[in-house]
Amino acid sequence: MKSGFVRGLLDRASVGRHRLGGLLAAAVLLLAAAPAAQAQMTITGTVTDEAGFPVDVAQVLIQSLQLATTTGEDGTYQLFVPAARMAGQTSVELVARRIGLRAQTVNVALVPGGALTQNFTLAADPFLLEAVVVTGQGLREERAKLATTISSIRAEDITESKAETNLIAAMAGKAPNVEITSSTGDPGGGAYIRIRGSKSINGGTQPLIVVDGVMVTNESYSVEGSGSVEVGQGSLWGVATQNRLADINPDDIESIEILKGAAAAGLYGSRATNGVVMITTKSGQRNSTQVTLRTTLGFDQVNRLPTLQTGWGQGYVDLSDLTSNISPTSSVSWGPALAAGTPTFDHANELFGTGVRSDNSLSLAGGTDRTTYFLSLGYLYHDGAIEGNSKYKRFTSRLKGAHDFLDNLNIEGNFAYTTSDGDLVQQGSNISGLLLGGLRTPPEFNNLPYIDSATGLHRSYRYPNPTELVRGRGYDNPFWAANELPNTATVDRYIGNIQLDWDPFPWWDVRYLVGLDFANDQRLTLFPKSSSEFPDGYLIRAELVNKVFDQTILMSFQDTPSEMFGWSLTVGQNLNQTQFRRFQVDAQNLIFGTGQGPDGRLLRRPRARPVGPAVHQGRRPV
Repeated sequence: MKSGFVRGLLDRASVGRHRLGGLLAAAVLLLAAAPAAQAQMTITGTVTDEAGFPVDVAQVLIQSLQLATTTGEDGTYQLFVPAARMAGQTSVELVARRIGLRAQTVNVALVPGGALTQNFTLAADPFLLEAVVVTGQGLREERAKLATTISSIRAEDITESKAETNLIAAMAGKAPNVEITSSTGDPGGGAYIRIRGSKSINGGTQPLIVVDGVMVTNESYSVEGSGSVEVGQGSLWGVATQNRLADINPDDIESIEILKGAAAAGLYGSRATNGVVMITTKSGQRNSTQVTLRTTLGFDQVNRLPTLQTGWGQGYVDLSDLTSNISPTSSVSWGPALAAGTPTFDHANELFGTGVRSDNSLSLAGGTDRTTYFLSLGYLYHDGAIEGNSKYKRFTSRLKGAHDFLDNLNIEGNFAYTTSDGDLVQQGSNISGLLLGGLRTPPEFNNLPYIDSATGLHRSYRYPNPTELVRGRGYDNPFWAANELPNTATVDRYIGNIQLDWDPFPWWDVRYLVGLDFANDQRLTLFPKSSSEFPDGYLIRAELVNKVFDQTILMSFQDTPSEMFGWSLTVGQNLNQTQFRRFQVDAQNLIFGTGQGPDGRLLRRPRARPVGPAVHQGRRPV
């Protein structure tokens, strides 16, 4: 009995010792952590312009310690300097800068556990001489130190062009000597860029595109012709070609630098004959967290349409002998005068409605004193103004991160994935297109319904009562062309790179960059039987695969012996491998989608977008 009681006391004492030991260990850890937290220095302040207004998104950094942060909407900032970064240093340069303003630099003393308030007032820099620009392969330099001209486009300029969902089109009018041409206003249409005029008669004139130091493709291909084409230079029939830079979300862009001449050729050789467009994507900022949501809703309407005559019917009148030809197969509409009260239709206005464009982007950016991250998601839906299959969808994602494994070793990864799906309308001088037949339709002919109710066949003004399937319609009914001729393009695009930066000595920097750009473009173009261009039917099935592998090693040596003299030397090696594969099948005399059912009616695929009631009934009289 007594021994059991004694053992109980001993057990309780043992438990008490364990608890006391745990409390003592926790206290030791807290005491150890307290000096570490106190050793961290905090720098706060406000950045304003000369008028006293706060400057947001300004960068405040200590370059020598690789620490940086950005100001908020009220112009305030907070920068933490860990004790480990202050070892061996008593003072550093603190810099505040923003594009369009002159940078300001002050010397601050490093005090472990201290707190400092440092405000900045930035003057205007209209010539952007103090802006830091990307000159190639991720190398950065102040504009004032360059011996050449570099045009810059800011992220704000791109995001403000929300009416343009194509990155190239969003650059229009934002840089001197840069010509931007859009192929069409249709959803998913391409854009073409040229710097300071043409450099070749037969060859391409578009510049080299580099994203985060990695060369990427911006080719445009037409499956109706052969080979690569520049936007706006395709065949007379077909759909608008899309440039591959449309796969990049404009909201992911931090800056764009446009290089011309020796500045470009010195780094990229003959590939830079037409200049270089350097694109830098956004990154997270150290010791900060920022969530950004952008939503844009727009509407598209055609603001100018041709005025069509409404007083003359189908056929033509020969003024030399005043005879008329009113053949029902005539292609022109200058026949006899229409009788009073004859219903007429506005064949220009009835082809178009109101398009809807929704663009949404969500991003998360931030970091710690050694790590930065940037994550973005984007979704674009664009339903065009054409009354038919004219739409484009794009989903984008990007993950970008960097980490300082050592004070002089940083590794960064960047991965982006895009998938898009578009359906366009035949264009050009094309009898199976939209406008050629639409605008030539006589004013008294109603293009709707475009399917004959008695036979279920495609009807047009030159064949209003169809009885044969395999026969051209002279010109396709524009509503049939817009709804029954699929021209789809489905694209999957991957762009990724890994970059290593190592500074073994203050005067020696090493950079290794490897990247991959892969694009798979699936095309389908179908002309069902009874189309005017191909009465027997025509099918194009194509797969376009682009792959670019890029690897670069750079070593930079620099020294500044005095304030009046400094030198730098950069040597490196680049390996670039580009592959393009094209698999295409063209077929004629089709069966799919053009057979007849038991009741004799044409078997057609469902329309992707129903025509509005007012248009379907053809009640848009002039």
